[in-house]
Amino acid sequence: MAPILTDSNSKDGIEEDVTIDRSALFPADWPEQVSLIFEEHFINNPPESNIDQISDCVKQVEKTKVRKLQSSSFYKVKVNGEKVLREWLVYSPQTGSVYCYDWKNINEALKSHESSSEHITCIGTLVTRRRVEGRIDTDIENVYLQEKEYWRALLQRVVATIKFLAKNGLAFYGSTTKIFAKGNGHFLSALEYLSEFDPFLANHLKRYGNPGSGHVNYISPSTCNEFIALLADAVKKFIVSELQTAKYFSIIVDSTPDISNVDQMSIIVRYVLPDGRPVERFLGFVQITSHTAENLAHVILGQLEDLGIDINYCRGQSYDNASNMSGRYNGLQAKIKTVTNSAHFVPCSSHSLNLVSNSAAECCLQAAIYFENVQSLYNFFSVSTYRWSILQKNLATSNNPKLTVVKRLCDTRWSARADAIKSIALGFDQIKMALQELDDDSKQKRCTAVEAIDLLKKMNTFEFAFMTIFWKKILDRTNATSKSLQEMTGSLTVACSLYDSLVKFVENLRNQSDDIESEAKQLQPNNQHYADFASRSRKRKKFADEGLGEEVLLTGRENFKINTFIPICDKLIRELKKRMESYSSVNDIFNIFFTDSSDKVFQTSLKNIEKFYAKDINIMELPDEIEQFKQLCKGNNVAKNPEDMLEFIINSNIVSTFCNIEILLRIYRSIPISNASGERSFSTLKRVKTYLRNCLNQDNTSSLAVLNVESDILNVIDK
Repeated sequence: MAPILTDSNSKDGIEEDVTIDRSALFPADWPEQVSLIFEEHFINNPPESNIDQISDCVKQVEKTKVRKLQSSSFYKVKVNGEKVLREWLVYSPQTGSVYCYDWKNINEALKSHESSSEHITCIGTLVTRRRVEGRIDTDIENVYLQEKEYWRALLQRVVATIKFLAKNGLAFYGSTTKIFAKGNGHFLSALEYLSEFDPFLANHLKRYGNPGSGHVNYISPSTCNEFIALLADAVKKFIVSELQTAKYFSIIVDSTPDISNVDQMSIIVRYVLPDGRPVERFLGFVQITSHTAENLAHVILGQLEDLGIDINYCRGQSYDNASNMSGRYNGLQAKIKTVTNSAHFVPCSSHSLNLVSNSAAECCLQAAIYFENVQSLYNFFSVSTYRWSILQKNLATSNNPKLTVVKRLCDTRWSARADAIKSIALGFDQIKMALQELDDDSKQKRCTAVEAIDLLKKMNTFEFAFMTIFWKKILDRTNATSKSLQEMTGSLTVACSLYDSLVKFVENLRNQSDDIESEAKQLQPNNQHYADFASRSRKRKKFADEGLGEEVLLTGRENFKINTFIPICDKLIRELKKRMESYSSVNDIFNIFFTDSSDKVFQTSLKNIEKFYAKDINIMELPDEIEQFKQLCKGNNVAKNPEDMLEFIINSNIVSTFCNIEILLRIYRSIPISNASGERSFSTLKRVKTYLRNCLNQDNTSSLAVLNVESDILNVIDK
């Protein structure tokens, strides 16, 4: 259509082709050549008449005479006086035009046009094309939409089932993949169960349950594995998004062989959420073939790069104390520090505590013999169900509900040693009664009686009772400390404080041998004497340059105290102090939060911060900022620990005021003190890849572990 009426503000030409949107409302905006899609759009979305925007006066282009456009021209008056809107008539306020007639004789032209065969034909065509029912393309589209909704509804049920099984670490398929077949696994069994209450799913399983090869039903193992991978990728993307928001992070790495003897390396990142809460997220398992520091560093850096994580923002790393991980010059931590020098290494505090206890237990002969006897007790009773029942029967005679059966020792889990010693200390008399009963039982083999009486003799010694009380005190405290260190909310301040308190506890215990003796006498009332080492001591040959003075002979009590009790305590104290240095050295970098600005320690801390974090903060503004912040904390009774300080800044909405301090506190809170999360991921690995699932491929192993460990994220990613 070409306009014949244009106002004085109209444009000379028509704009070139436009996109199909609601901005092209008027024919003046239409292109000369229109596409089929363009036609379809305006057939179903016709322009508005715009009667309310009619100008009072419109000047013709060719003449100077002014004519007025009436709104009545947009209505057809019936014989009975009723008015009908002429929908096909359009006024354009942009061009000031009415499409597409001579305005001078507009009424006659409109009537003539409405009566013309061309107009009637066009209106008929318009009505026909507006009617979508019965059109072939409409029918095809309706079928497509129905199919889409059908499969979408099915996939909602399939994905929900996959999420449920993955979160609970359950196997998916059994010995067959046929629906309603015995032994088809948890996934198909779950769908069968749901179909009993879901007519839609019941109908689908009936129609497509066992379609055979080449047919799609979306419940096959390949489809299931694909959704497992997609869900795991979505979880990891969520983690990476959180991490990039936090910016600073630390890595936690550990490895263990799975049921198929494949070495699986667990990779975990720790970062601080916007609310100031630190979290540790599992990124998956990676198969490794070499434990060299170079290979481990290559694998870790490659995994982080694939996920889009910038290693330059890594501010901490925590591994166990193995030399290939913790080596100062050639360990994994050294390789990572060559990439980013600010990634401080913090050895796992719980693992270090285990090493402390282990070194103390092996520092002298009597300590080693004691733990060997404890293990022998467990071995003796556990090897036979009858012996075990005798032990349980005697333990049941006590009114103490806390009594438990003897426990086995574990070289890596010292909490197991604490449980073993505790069970002996609480059930001391009942265990001896069980041994005596087995010795008196004539039905038992002679070797059983000999072994029972031998263990009973060892338990009847006063040294055994003393060591039981002593090690119970030590291991109870180290076990409780280890559990606190494994908390995800732990920080370097907590680690240093707990190690220091443990040192003071052992130092105090070193001076309480008499009190331990008193408790041992209550435990062993029938024998309260040490073995007389003096009567069995060997006479030492003297050398030529030695004097003739007699050798000092020690009593049994003195010998035990000097050669057993004190060496164990001293070994514990030395090892605890040595291990504590690893945490205090990193914690001292942040001493600006704990010391006064006039202190030399403050200045040393400031220099260290400038050395490691000059790219993260404005070091020139930091001294004044920290001074003001300390005064603010003092006035608001904020404790001198990074956890409360960061929480105070965030909750008070003063991040912009103390931006440098907030960054330092975030970095501090992102540094881990243990790799307990790595150990927890190994527990998941044992549930995911079991003896019956030992052929699970690497991708599925890692994906299922991610979905199980990070189940809280899995619950929210699709909401």
